[in-house]
Amino acid sequence: MRLSEFRYTLVLVVQLALLAVDLLFNTFIHRLQDIGQLVAIAVLLITFFQTNIFQAGFIVLLFNEFRSTIITGVGYFILTLFVQVWTLTNRFKGQVYFYWPDGLYVVFVLHKFTSCLHYYLYKRTALCISDPKFYTDEWINHRINQESDQRSPKY
Repeated sequence: MRLSEFRYTLVLVVQLALLAVDLLFNTFIHRLQDIGQLVAIAVLLITFFQTNIFQAGFIVLLFNEFRSTIITGVGYFILTLFVQVWTLTNRFKGQVYFYWPDGLYVVFVLHKFTSCLHYYLYKRTALCISDPKFYTDEWINHRINQESDQRSPKY
């Protein structure tokens, strides 16, 4: 199934809008950020599910192609939850709002670094998934032949 130009444009606009919303939440509002991240990951996965590679059952090929984006997205979501839980726990203990333990600063900086990496990889993946090779059987056949050639012994 090929994505039509309108459908692809709509999906790409939604993905980039979700990325922008996450960036704004990351900058200003920390409480709603994880909901936006879950929606963005769900939209990306739905885009993966529409490819011929996924529908043919070669999920490993798709995972190998976009492994860094998937791992970074999950790691970013976990770090977001960790920072939110830690700051809320400190607040509920009655500690001063602007006092953070040293460990929280380290996790917060790691979270911000991971967010920059996630934004880059997510945008790259959203643009790459539009490549027609993911919607034709030729690329699947080429990759399978390439992997079988690597596994067979050379004489």
